[in-house]
Amino acid sequence: MLQGSPNPDPALSWPPAIRSSPRRGSPDTSSPRSARSGRRGSTFARTRNVSSPATIEALAKEFSIQPAEAQRLCELLAAGFKVPFLAHYRRADTGALAEGTLRRFTRRLRRFEELEKRKATLLQSLEEQAKARPGEEALDPKERARIEDCRDRLELEDLFLPHRRPEPEVLQALDRGLGALADLLVTSESKEGGEKKGEAKETAPQAGPEDTDAVVVDAAVTPEPEPSDAAAEGEAASEEEGVGADATPPAEADSVPDSGSQESAAASDEKPAEAGASGDGEPTSPAPGKTAPAVDLPTVHGLHVEITPDLARACAAFVNPDRGVHTDKDALEGAVRILSDRLGRDPELRGLLRRMLRKHGRLKVRALVPEKELGRNRSLLKIDGPIKQVQGHRLLALRQAQSQRQVAVGITIDESLVFPKVRAALGRNIPKGFAKLADAIAQQALRQRLLPMIEEGVRMELKERADEEAIGFLAQHLRQILLTPPAGRRPCAGVHADAKGDWLIWVVDENGDPVGSEIRIEAGSAEVRDLADPLGNALRESGVRSLAMSHAKSARPSVQKLRETIQLLGGDACVYLVNDAGLAGYANSEAARRELADHSVPARQAIGLARRYQDPLREFLKTDLRHLGLGREQAVISKANLRRLLHDAVESAVAHVGCDLNEAPLSFLRHVPGLGFELASKLVERRAERPFASRAELRDESLLDDAAWTNAIGFLRIKGSSEPLDATAIHPEQYDLVRRMIHEAGHSVEEALGHRDGLRGVDRKAFDLDEYTWRDLQREISFPGRDPRPRLFFPHLLPPDTDPKTLEKDTVVEAIVTNVTSFGAFVDLGLGKDAMVHVSEISSRYVRDARGLLSVGQVVRARVLNSAGPRVELSLKNVPDSRRRGGGGGPKRGRGRRGKEGEEAWPEHEPLRRAARSRRDGLVGGAPKRDRKGGGRRPGGRGGPRRRGDRRERGEDYDPAAIREAGKAASGYNPFASFFKEKGASEE
Repeated sequence: MLQGSPNPDPALSWPPAIRSSPRRGSPDTSSPRSARSGRRGSTFARTRNVSSPATIEALAKEFSIQPAEAQRLCELLAAGFKVPFLAHYRRADTGALAEGTLRRFTRRLRRFEELEKRKATLLQSLEEQAKARPGEEALDPKERARIEDCRDRLELEDLFLPHRRPEPEVLQALDRGLGALADLLVTSESKEGGEKKGEAKETAPQAGPEDTDAVVVDAAVTPEPEPSDAAAEGEAASEEEGVGADATPPAEADSVPDSGSQESAAASDEKPAEAGASGDGEPTSPAPGKTAPAVDLPTVHGLHVEITPDLARACAAFVNPDRGVHTDKDALEGAVRILSDRLGRDPELRGLLRRMLRKHGRLKVRALVPEKELGRNRSLLKIDGPIKQVQGHRLLALRQAQSQRQVAVGITIDESLVFPKVRAALGRNIPKGFAKLADAIAQQALRQRLLPMIEEGVRMELKERADEEAIGFLAQHLRQILLTPPAGRRPCAGVHADAKGDWLIWVVDENGDPVGSEIRIEAGSAEVRDLADPLGNALRESGVRSLAMSHAKSARPSVQKLRETIQLLGGDACVYLVNDAGLAGYANSEAARRELADHSVPARQAIGLARRYQDPLREFLKTDLRHLGLGREQAVISKANLRRLLHDAVESAVAHVGCDLNEAPLSFLRHVPGLGFELASKLVERRAERPFASRAELRDESLLDDAAWTNAIGFLRIKGSSEPLDATAIHPEQYDLVRRMIHEAGHSVEEALGHRDGLRGVDRKAFDLDEYTWRDLQREISFPGRDPRPRLFFPHLLPPDTDPKTLEKDTVVEAIVTNVTSFGAFVDLGLGKDAMVHVSEISSRYVRDARGLLSVGQVVRARVLNSAGPRVELSLKNVPDSRRRGGGGGPKRGRGRRGKEGEEAWPEHEPLRRAARSRRDGLVGGAPKRDRKGGGRRPGGRGGPRRRGDRRERGEDYDPAAIREAGKAASGYNPFASFFKEKGASEE
């Protein structure tokens, strides 16, 4: 509401300025320090505050749960339980919310708690101000109710804004008694049935239809800048953090550039807006017979105002040289400052304009450099639309282009929409002699005070919206990388190719320990036929069938040469491409020197490649996750958000997989929910003395306190324990329940574990179990200690000499993902050039970013869409299921095409010899066979045994022609075809 003219004594009228930013030491979610302090696990481990009923209702409505469930969840978080523990073992109390939803609930709860703290601070300050004024002892109940019911941080600061100390110029004008002149200029004329002449009370603008559809933006608790230098801080926020860098700098010292809002779209009924009461200095009537002529002054406080006789007469009454008002222009300038300040402090007007700016505001982008220098940012110049429709990735691209000083972004709105609201807030039915002045004041306040401050808040909302979207994509992509399918416990070899193309090979056993000695093969300048013997002799005794190499582009020539060498040998080994992001940095780190002290840096890289093939999650956690190259969004979001993102994603992945307490390294244990680095170090030191025999030892030996033990013990397994359930993901607090259930089924614990029928015949209701817990227990008893990650299978890649042009449409191929971008993925078919899968061909549902579904090193099955272009185009949709003949990757899985081991995986290489009668060039490779008349080792061809009629390439029973015919039949189906046929036949 517009504030009236205060008492001339500033000590009584205007209390000392109160900083809008939180006090030193108070929590602040927008600062990096606060993000660091609250980033580990549950942020409410140290918080014992009980959430207010309004907060509970708001959270329950936002997350579509019952208020009782929201209350229970808040109590669990306040008690110190971690989010992974609640997601896995308290599903009945949390309404079966997913872990990601629980983390969002935690962040929203933190923001609401900060909002409650801010309310308490403001109410305390207002109470002190009320006691300092004469005749007042307490805060107005209506004002208190408005603050307590406020659910938006920006609106809360708007409510407190009228109680702040004004600008020095405004305060000086009030001291000179010009507040009465300001009241006089906006006094309404008397109308029939209206207000009396001389009353300064007017109604605020009523919310029109355009205000009822306001965009609801997420609330934020970002602190506002210091009032002493708000203009400079607002300009810095606009250039560095906001959406655009060319906004008009704020002109208001007590601005509130908070970054979020969660307000109702519907505007309230007309609310009174105080025009102000008269001050001490009552205007005296001018001397009789003296009438001031109309004088055209150039500017008055930046306004071009025509001084009419009525305006000059009103101002002349307040000319007082003793108080510093020497001319009528000085009096008018002071009154204009006061009225402009009142408009800038009106909370209803600010909220109304903010809603209108969210709905009707538009983004305008202009180039700061020549258009030809913009490069990939040239498309950003086409952005010109409502801010509520701009997607998050576009906002991130704009911010990145701004940081490069290439574009400038502004938020504009049609002044014809907002000016009437500002003019009405200043006063209605103003005398005609003052109408033009009122219009000029409203326009100046709109451009210099209201829009710059409100625009800063909207910019911060857009920035936060873009950050939330980017964090969601990065978290999904990082989780996809961390949960890359592992190969499991199988020996393999890591191959590191240096800049010359030479190979450094290290073989590791099933536990990841290097065995034997390093193998060096100078392959850079050697021919493929010269590499067959050294490679076969080196790896034949090891019996490995998997070789891991870097997915980097620089290593692709070496990958192709290695595959050609294996093909020449006739072996069955497979070359996998492994994500080597961050591996070079780890190989040079102090941790790698301690772990592999006797190996060189290239040898550590080769061993690291082999280990990443076996267990990617375990090896990724040894490196700095910031070096994984998650995308350009990683460089745009703040460091605090990046740290929170990395912590939450790693903690979630570790809890999802679990670990063996006696085998997991420190780099893995430190990320188990509830442990941390110190507790994990204690467990590793204790494990070095003797292995853990049971989970109970952790509590009996006081290695973990109750909170850490409860949060972490379910994710720590101990194999070979006297308690069989210690090797499962079942929490110890559920042991008694599980034993009673197994006893009810008529089995012992040892008999039930590992059998799908272990709980057959058990009634869930008899044990008062919710459906979610029942399913979790049943799955864990059937598959105890199972790794939830899918296993990496051996892909059937195409031979290196295959011509991609010969691939038929709808041919099913298997490939290894080598690179993932937002628009799709590149996959390795075994050829020299990668194929491409567009984001629209990844899944049957809508996929906005391919990084959320695919990761480097993942093996996929795809259909060929087009092989005539520069790259083979593939699709992952509607791919037939794999139906292969016997074989597999394990040592006891038969002896099919992929079941060879040892010497069969690396057969002896027979040199080429003369056979002039067989080939025109006189050379033939491979061992001769009686039933063969040509070269090669594979069956089929002229004169040789043919495949079964129902089997195609790689032993699969699909037919590309049949797939195409089925697709045509499905696409050409017309449910009305039979109807029209019957109708036509009847007419004939």
